[in-house]
Amino acid sequence: MSNSDTVFAISLLLVAYFLTVLMLPRLIKYLHVLKFGQAIREEGPQSHMHKKGTPTMGGISFIIAIVVSLVVAMFLDSANIQYYILFIYTTISFSIIGYIDDMLIVVKKINDGLAPRKKLMLQILFSVIFYMLVTFIYKDINYIHIPVFDYNLNISYLYIIFLSILANWFF
Repeated sequence: MSNSDTVFAISLLLVAYFLTVLMLPRLIKYLHVLKFGQAIREEGPQSHMHKKGTPTMGGISFIIAIVVSLVVAMFLDSANIQYYILFIYTTISFSIIGYIDDMLIVVKKINDGLAPRKKLMLQILFSVIFYMLVTFIYKDINYIHIPVFDYNLNISYLYIIFLSILANWFF
């Protein structure tokens, strides 16, 4: 990584940081108005009761800041636009899972959120879509290059093993 790449990365980090600093206080006030507060179980420890009403979904400000800084990066570094698209897709897709989880907590007023199995299924779905996007960009991603030995390790058989484990776990 050259010095200009480092400066570029730090600049994007600072853009995301300052956007978050500007957005978060306003967003917290807005979430209070919408009554998007944390629900605490009655049978839980009394020490957690002070958290009741704490706004959930404050992570939206982080997601917006990251996506905005990545869009800025796309315009400034158009040669690598496909990589920024992958970053944006990953950020947004996995944020959707967090959003669904938080919305279930807010709407149901129960601290359970999204069931772990459903969460995992969504993660697998978004990961498969990510894999398809990566194969579209890179064409051949079935190898991991090991620089020390100058060897390309074929990992395509690991996909079959992984999918068979998932199939056994879900069904």
